[in-house]
Amino acid sequence: MKRATAILLLLSIVSLLLTGLGLSYRLLRLGLEAAQTSTEQRLMAIGTTLAEALGQGASERMLPEVARDNQLEAAYLLDERLSPSGAGRLISLLRVDPDKALQALRGRPQVGMAYRIDSAEDSPEPTHHATMVLAGYFAVRRPMGKQILVLEAGKSFTDLPARLNRSAVASGTVAAILALLGSLLTVQALRAAARQQKLQAQAERGQAIRQMAASVAHELRNPLGTIRASAELLREQSASRELVNDILDEVQRLTELTTQFLTFSRDPPLLLAEVDVAALCHEVKTVLERQFSSPALHIRCQGEPTLSLCADGAKLRQVLLNLGLNAIQAMSQRGELTFQVTRTSSGGAELEVRDTGPGLTPEATRRLFEPFFTTKAQGTGLGLSVCRQIAEKHGGSLGLRSLDTTRVGSGVGACFVLQLPAQPPEATDGQSAFAKSETDETHPPR
Repeated sequence: MKRATAILLLLSIVSLLLTGLGLSYRLLRLGLEAAQTSTEQRLMAIGTTLAEALGQGASERMLPEVARDNQLEAAYLLDERLSPSGAGRLISLLRVDPDKALQALRGRPQVGMAYRIDSAEDSPEPTHHATMVLAGYFAVRRPMGKQILVLEAGKSFTDLPARLNRSAVASGTVAAILALLGSLLTVQALRAAARQQKLQAQAERGQAIRQMAASVAHELRNPLGTIRASAELLREQSASRELVNDILDEVQRLTELTTQFLTFSRDPPLLLAEVDVAALCHEVKTVLERQFSSPALHIRCQGEPTLSLCADGAKLRQVLLNLGLNAIQAMSQRGELTFQVTRTSSGGAELEVRDTGPGLTPEATRRLFEPFFTTKAQGTGLGLSVCRQIAEKHGGSLGLRSLDTTRVGSGVGACFVLQLPAQPPEATDGQSAFAKSETDETHPPR
């Protein structure tokens, strides 16, 4: 996905989030105002009705019952001098609003916030809460004179706005969390889409390279066969042996090149059998010692004396031979080459191929397994790619270990690690029909 599209999508999400929060806040304010008005109107209705009943002769003893039934904090009477009138509990005059009381005496009932109560819940660490008390003042006209009815409504009566506020805050918090999670998931989806596009482009490029390699190999193989046959005929006819050998050497090199191209492009199935990888290392050691007789070159096999796996022996031999040849060429046929065989805890094998060469540069380390990348003057850059392909097809891996790229040229060497499971993935159908000639071909190094 393009960067501009991703930015536009994120901006859209942020805009929707801000719009939703703004609407939630607006609805909260409207809901609180409506709840406040409704609460005041309810207290006004109770006070008006109760004042009329008292004015018509109802007893003051009904006030505690009315307060209890309507969840009020208190209900009491004051005289015209704003002193408590009648029996009942003591009233703190500090709670009385004189202005509202006097206006009620003039026939204008008053309802509004009166005072705040700070209370603490019963807990190991008390948390203080403020409760706003709503007070209403109403005139009571009785034969003995005017009185003022005071109704105080606390938390139980005015809890609706508080509940709305808490619900709105909780809903807003949940909405913000969901929006944040949505944004994170969107970002992750965008990254996954970008990675998928990159992988798809790499796969398409790799497929194109494979097709090109196969085409080149097929185009070269037929004329190479003709050239080889002609050169051998010249040798039989007593032509210059040195010239004929040069021709045959070049033909062999090009034949090996086409073989690598075909191996890289075809990815043939494995021929699985029981293979002793320790014995295979000794076999490769013998081949390399026969090919390179330099007294300054030492090749060793260490580790398990025997370790059997289910694998394709010819393919593993190709990998070990490739790694060994690369190491010897990197050391200029002088130094130590070690094959180390170790049994893993899962019953598989770990094969190390270590050398004492100059090591690899950071650039070579980063691109080592890329197709067609090579550090050799005449290399194709396919050897290690094919080796890793073989390792992964066995369900294993091929990589570098303990490579100090800061000491290139000082004999730090390189250590390639081939890890193999005890049992590779199930072979594909028709594997037994794989041509034996393909497995018997020589697979040179990169």
